Amino acid sequence: TRLSPSDEEEIPFGKEIISRFDQWVETKGYCRADESMRDVCTRLNISRFELGWVCRRVYGDTFPSLRKRLRICESERLLLEFPEASAAMVGEMVGIHDRTIFRRQFEEVCGMSPQRWRDTHLPR
Repeated sequence: TRLSPSDEEEIPFGKEIISRFDQWVETKGYCRADESMRDVCTRLNISRFELGWVCRRVYGDTFPSLRKRLRICESERLLLEFPEASAAMVGEMVGIHDRTIFRRQFEEVCGMSPQRWRDTHLPR
């Protein structure tokens, strides 16, 4: 969930920060495996406070939760686009290199394993 453009107007310092973060999302920066919150702040030239503000105010979530949600959303797309790829390989493609962590996070977000999700969403 994002702010409407009129809401963004009320936040004078926020437009540039929101734009930088939106660009990070559009370029799938969340798929970089070893990038910490500090690294993201450095990459976007914003403070931790500003990053937290954008995540909460614009996306309604904390940075770690938002990144997890974005990664799992991208993994859903990849599971369908590459049906021959293992779930572990898809996890790596979205920046989660531990298959157990990927499966756990996927189940937290989707309510089922990556393989079961794929099986229920692939056309027969």
